[in-house]
Amino acid sequence: MKDFAEESKSAEESKSTIDENLIDEKLIDEKLMDEAIAHYQGALSTVEKAGLILSKRKIIEMLLSRDGVENRKNNGAELNASQCALLIDLDEQLKELAGIIAKKFPLDSYRLSVNPPESSWWWFLESFAPREIHKYDRFDWLWYALTLGCMVVATTFGSSTAQAFSSEGFDLLGTFSTVGQAVGMLLLAGGVLTENGKETVENVLKSVGIPPHFHAEAIFGASALMAASSYVVYINLPNIGEYYYKQGQISSNQGDVVSALDLYKRALNFNPNDPKIYVALGKVSEDMGQLKNAVSYYEQGRSFNDPAALNGLGRVLVFQSLEDVGWTAKIDEKVERRADFFLVAAEKLVKEEQKVLRRDLAINHGILYLSDFNLKKSSVEDANNALDNAYNSFEQAAELEKTLPKETKEQGKGQCYLQITQKIRQEVNYQKGQVLNPDIPKKAEACYGELYRAGLNPYDDTKIYYSLYTSRVSLEAYKKPENQK
Repeated sequence: MKDFAEESKSAEESKSTIDENLIDEKLIDEKLMDEAIAHYQGALSTVEKAGLILSKRKIIEMLLSRDGVENRKNNGAELNASQCALLIDLDEQLKELAGIIAKKFPLDSYRLSVNPPESSWWWFLESFAPREIHKYDRFDWLWYALTLGCMVVATTFGSSTAQAFSSEGFDLLGTFSTVGQAVGMLLLAGGVLTENGKETVENVLKSVGIPPHFHAEAIFGASALMAASSYVVYINLPNIGEYYYKQGQISSNQGDVVSALDLYKRALNFNPNDPKIYVALGKVSEDMGQLKNAVSYYEQGRSFNDPAALNGLGRVLVFQSLEDVGWTAKIDEKVERRADFFLVAAEKLVKEEQKVLRRDLAINHGILYLSDFNLKKSSVEDANNALDNAYNSFEQAAELEKTLPKETKEQGKGQCYLQITQKIRQEVNYQKGQVLNPDIPKKAEACYGELYRAGLNPYDDTKIYYSLYTSRVSLEAYKKPENQK
């Protein structure tokens, strides 16, 4: 019993000794932390009082003193409330000095030697330093405002350009033009409107050696250049349309009417006020057998008082009516009057130097007259009246052809129609027992063959074919009697 009491007394004394040791250690830690914070406070005070005569040594001592506080914390020392409040106040004072310290001392160079962890923020005071406003940065708001204005201008013109290219689907030229503008706009918009985009643009500008205080000006310059390029492309849309128009002419002359139609449509998207494009579309539609489409295009070209469009409209109306009534019958009188109206209007508007158009007008007027009677059934008088008018028109066309280059499209068509008119006339005026001149139809057939091989319009082809091979007399009329041989 006595032994047990003695053991209990010994254990209590041992526990008391341990508690006293823990208390002593805690007091020691508090004292050491007080000393570390006091050292930090003193070093910071020295830096504050030094003002403009700060030295490298004082800055290093202050930063190391802050390291000392952090080391005590990392070694298990706990901050009491008063110590924590004081440390927070001192850290705030240090952050207020960040601008002066970061400006005067190369902290990045110090970090290479000390290699502090990123958690030791006092070695990275640059991030707490207020951004110094350069004298050229005072008007950055103006440059950014002007940049936004340029972006609005570029977007306006760019959208018109994109719409013109996209109407018939993007080709290589359209893709290059619109995508290039779109990428430039996205980069500029990101550089002005988003933080990530601004950082990216600034990094790009730094990489090419542009100082930070000129970044806003550089971004404005890029946006102004973008706006100017968008405007230049926009005002040159008619020229782009002219390019597509010329490519369409090349395709049309090569017989590729499908490509020509696509190119002319593209040209129209860029220059919707150019009547010659409507005329070209009308002609290609004729070549493709799409007379309704041709009428629509010629009607739109007529709104510009274009003689070529009026000529095409009158011509197509005649061919439409011939398709309806049969190629040898007389066309509808209402159609005849409308077609004649358009052709006469075109003749009044056509210029003297437009020889090809004048030739085409004379031919189409002749076709109208040639369609004004039934090749098989009209009276001799009605047929002769119509043939006289047709002959005069075709003769005028043949005379104009003599002044045109040989490579002119459908060269010789006026002369061919003239010979066909002569063939029809001698058959209309045939009298029993008379022998007709066989050379006249032979010459007509020969010229028809030449036109056909050169690429004759399908409707002229059909009209010439029926006019040439529809006869009011038998083949015997071209043969001399046996007793006259």
